[in-house]
Amino acid sequence: MRIAVGSFFVCSNSFSVDAIDLARCQRTARYGDAALDPHRSRQGAIGGFIQTVERQGATVAALPSVLPGLAGAVTAEALNWVLEEFRASLTALGPVDAVLLYQHGGGVGENGEDIDGSLAAALREQLGQAPPIITLLDGHANISPALAASATSLIGMKTNPHFDYWERGIQAGKLMISALSGTVRPTLAHVQLPRSEEHTSELQSPCNLVCRL
Repeated sequence: MRIAVGSFFVCSNSFSVDAIDLARCQRTARYGDAALDPHRSRQGAIGGFIQTVERQGATVAALPSVLPGLAGAVTAEALNWVLEEFRASLTALGPVDAVLLYQHGGGVGENGEDIDGSLAAALREQLGQAPPIITLLDGHANISPALAASATSLIGMKTNPHFDYWERGIQAGKLMISALSGTVRPTLAHVQLPRSEEHTSELQSPCNLVCRL
């Protein structure tokens, strides 16, 4: 089992004038061992995942780790660069059996682009439909139709404040091994709840419900 692991961790505040531009993404990008090794010594989500799958004999390969963090919207130039970096890295890795993505789930592009869904969709298009893509998300992520359609499973943090990163990484690792071995077949359903007219002006985004069966 060969599993690619990558991250594009963005939390956008659309009211902020501090855009997440190309320079910021390039400055925070890490590749290869530099992308994965820091997680091996941390009690974090990726660390929990890596430890779990490696104990089951899986090999972990690095996709880019781009961590611009909390700021404004992502520029179109930056988003296009990130998507190309992931596509190129996945091509360079050669065949992989699955992908783990670590995303915040709160990213938005300067023109309203679906940051998290765009990345998942790009990888799904390149991988085909069979390989599992499991995405780890923040507890208040915005789940888009594109993200739900591209991922095999979405796993969000469950505590507030978030201190269960390690546990969610382990959960993702166990699910990934089970999916690859064929002992489980994850099924994901996405329902976007309608907004009532009287509350439309008060809501910034529609509510989402994701069911993992």
